Amino acid sequence: MSGISILLLISGIAALVAGFLAIMRPYLPGAALAYAGLWLLKWSGVIHPSVSLLVSWGIIVAIVIVIDLLLPQGIVRATNGMSYIGIGGLVGLFVGMTGFSLAWAVAGAATGVVLGAIAYTRMPGGRELGFPSSRFFP
Repeated sequence: MSGISILLLISGIAALVAGFLAIMRPYLPGAALAYAGLWLLKWSGVIHPSVSLLVSWGIIVAIVIVIDLLLPQGIVRATNGMSYIGIGGLVGLFVGMTGFSLAWAVAGAATGVVLGAIAYTRMPGGRELGFPSSRFFP
């Protein structure tokens, strides 16, 4: 491995870790950081994702960023219920992976996130968020 490849590998791993940490504290665009990490790992030559995978994840990241921009900042920056949302997303991802395609995995994760958010809003601490309501869908 060349020096550039090692630098790209380390940078890619750092971007993936930063993207994961940004999920817990949503002041940074975690999806964009993780996607950048994926590209850095590809350029390092360590992983070889297909063009269709990179394009599909690019579209998904763009959708996430647009949704992030459309929601009120108080909602976007809230950290309440992240454990419910995170666990829901992971469970949904694993259930979706049984469909043996990327589309099923993404749909499962998205469904799990929404169900996790709904579960949190049914708890005493989550009622103040008022999800789902017109506050979330302007």
